[in-house]
Formats: sequence, C-alpha cells, structure tokens
Amino acid sequence: PVDHLAVKSISQVLSEPEGERLCQHDFAKVDAEAPLSQASGLFQNRRLKFLPVMVPGDTSVLALISHLEILEFLVSTFREQRRLFDDPICELNIGVFENVITVQQQARLSEVLDLLELHGIGSVPIVDENSRVINIYSRSDITFLATAADPDSVLKNLDSKLVDILSQPGNEHMRDSLVTCSPFDTLQTIFERFAEVKFKRIVCVDENFCCKGIISVSDLLSYFLN
Repeated sequence: PVDHLAVKSISQVLSEPEGERLCQHDFAKVDAEAPLSQASGLFQNRRLKFLPVMVPGDTSVLALISHLEILEFLVSTFREQRRLFDDPICELNIGVFENVITVQQQARLSEVLDLLELHGIGSVPIVDENSRVINIYSRSDITFLATAADPDSVLKNLDSKLVDILSQPGNEHMRDSLVTCSPFDTLQTIFERFAEVKFKRIVCVDENFCCKGIISVSDLLSYFLN
C-alpha cells in the first residue's frame, strides 16, 4: 500500500474516496485589508490550522498565517496589562483538563498515529512507566517519514517505538519540543512563556510531573476572542 501511494499525484489522491475528506470544498481565505478579528474568527469557527492571506482583488497569496502569528501579536500588544491575566490557568477553562490522553514511551508510532486520528487531536504527551511526562508527540513530527529511502523503510519507521524515534540523530527538535507549566500558573505566566519560546502546546503537570492538562495556541486564541 505504501509504494502504491508513493507513485500517486496529489490530484489522484484527492479524487479517491479516502482522499475526499482532505479536500477544501469551501476554501477559507482572508483579504490582506480585512481586520484581524475576521481572520481570528475564521480560525475559531472553521477550526483552521492555517489561513491564506490574499492580495486584494487578486488570486495571489500574500502570506500564510496560523494561530501562532495572531497570538504573538496579541501577546505583544496586551502583555503589559497584567490585571487581565492574573487568574490561574486551571480556573479559566482554557484547554483540556479532563480525560487527557497520554501514551507510553514504548508505544509504536503506528499506534500513536491511530490514537491521534481516532480522537481528532494534534498531539499527545509521552509518559514514562511512572506516568511522568517526558515529552510530547505532535502530528507534524510525522514529516521525518519523508526521509525514508523506500516504502520498506517507511513501514519500519511506523513500527518503531517512540523512545527509539526520539533518540535518533536528526530528531533533536522532537526531544526539545516539551514545554510545561503548573495548573496554578497565571495566564500572564503562560503568555510570558509563549513570548519566550513560541510553543504550540504547553503541558500542565503537577509536582510529580504527571500530566494534568494540555493547552494549545488555538485554546489561548479562543480565550482572547471570547
């Protein structure tokens, strides 16, 4: 199946029943002269990952923005207004703090990808045998499969354990992707952390480093909008 997929064009994949769900039938975009609130609303209402910014009156794409760029602007604009963000993160209903999904470091990559697809989530904290968070695996990390020399190598990588993948040379960005906070940190602290490292997700841990919740950039942006 892998080598069969490798020779197909993108248009062929999209024309098949399994590829139909990848198509954007109602293409979301925003004019470069539109207010930031319009772009933010599209992210929230359409659950977008990226949004093309179009040249006014043209079909040319001027830029491609994500939650990250919008939140970065908002944080830089409002970070001095500390009174807005003094509440603990656990009291603000931001992110996921119930039924948080985690995976063991011995889990195989194929199992993790199935888990992400099943629950419709973009990342999952990795824990050790004592349930302590040691890393986080994101859907975007799958791009390392593109370096496989042939279809057999792809299948071998899919059967690899997370602990082995993270230790491979060239995967340093995966090992350095974990950012944590306490559930009792204030929203101001979270924003300062974001301004420092530009995380996409931050994992809330207790004093034993056990996972208590996870907050994404889109969660923070939604808080601003609401």
